Amino acid sequence: MIKQINLKKLNKKISLIYKDNSYYFKGPLGEIKLNSNYFVSPYKEKKIFINSKKLNSFINSIKNSFISVSYGWFLELNLKGIGFKCFKIDDKIALDLGYSNIITFKPTKSLKIKNLKNRLILFSVDKNYLTNVAQMIKYYSILDLYKGKGLFLKTDKIILKKKKI
Repeated sequence: MIKQINLKKLNKKISLIYKDNSYYFKGPLGEIKLNSNYFVSPYKEKKIFINSKKLNSFINSIKNSFISVSYGWFLELNLKGIGFKCFKIDDKIALDLGYSNIITFKPTKSLKIKNLKNRLILFSVDKNYLTNVAQMIKYYSILDLYKGKGLFLKTDKIILKKKKI
């Protein structure tokens, strides 16, 4: 069974290169590498075989790679609480999360951070790297489920706990 990927919405110029068991996607925003060892088992030079259980995952990763190099990915982190602030110092982001020290984070070249008063907007071409960085920043402050304070993603749903009387 052959699946066709509809990518007509992506009118940007994207090139795909297969080299050293990896696919390299180059687009207007940059380059991303997709390792094919997990999905593809090579048979000969011109034939590849994909396990039927991994086919959907392989197709989704190709779609995500096309979207990555043409549009990129955004994540928004919210800081909720009285003493929670973020600001920029040179090329680093400083987080004041109510601790005695200010936490500084230096982004890499593949990550761009825009800070607004109580929001951090993260942008990257690599979706996995972006989610890993967001989770790492998120773990600097533990979410308080009684008051709804902390550092959380915009998509997170917070259900407050009731206090015992």
